[in-house]
Amino acid sequence: CEGMVEYAFPMPTVIVASILGVPAADQGMFCDWLVKIVETAGVDPKGAVKANQELYAYLGVLLEARRSEPRDDLLSFLLDATLEDRPLTREEHLGIAALLLVAGIDTTANTLGMALWHLARDLDAQRELRRRPELLGTAVEEFLRAYSPVSIARIVTTEVTVGECPIARDDMVLLSLPSANRDDRKYEDADKIVLDRAINPHVAFGLGVHRCLGAHIARMELRVGLEEFFAAVPEFRLVDPDAVTWKPGPIRGPREFVLEF
Repeated sequence: CEGMVEYAFPMPTVIVASILGVPAADQGMFCDWLVKIVETAGVDPKGAVKANQELYAYLGVLLEARRSEPRDDLLSFLLDATLEDRPLTREEHLGIAALLLVAGIDTTANTLGMALWHLARDLDAQRELRRRPELLGTAVEEFLRAYSPVSIARIVTTEVTVGECPIARDDMVLLSLPSANRDDRKYEDADKIVLDRAINPHVAFGLGVHRCLGAHIARMELRVGLEEFFAAVPEFRLVDPDAVTWKPGPIRGPREFVLEF
């Protein structure tokens, strides 16, 4: 099987679609928009703009439908939500829904794909998790640490010096969460996957007020995704390690890898 398109992407797509209240049958459209918005925007900005417009138009139709026929989903919830005692604007409705759709699928899918890619290369680790499924909780945290999918851009609010590098107020900086999670001053054997790493204060989900809203459901998706793959598939390995392709853009992960079992 092909690990990303046939497994890692469909699972979070179905879950996020269910929570938002959008048809999971439109998975192909979501994935196409994700590629254009997240991966190829740097080389095809017009394509990214067009994909954003199509996504907003799609969500706008669904939001209007919920006004007359509300359901038990997040789109209906947004229509009644308030911020500081005022209703959300249409732009806020669309922005929140689009962000949850894009961020809720791509990040989890890439982390799940990286975990499968790693386990297909490290058969000892794969066998250990099959033999000791109680390790899946710490293993998920270790995959999040070692293969964090996201780096975050921020605007500096106060002049500061970091590592002898002066940074001025209003400068933009890129916080490499994957790099922080491989800091050998913080983690013993930082570049090694330790399935039972007991103390693991990684920053894969960010920190503070900007911490990832979906951290808990992402953890659950990763754990269940691995459990169900192990239950359905016997020992698996990469067909051709050199044929694995990787995504460009700010969210890292494999684009395609083929497994045999």
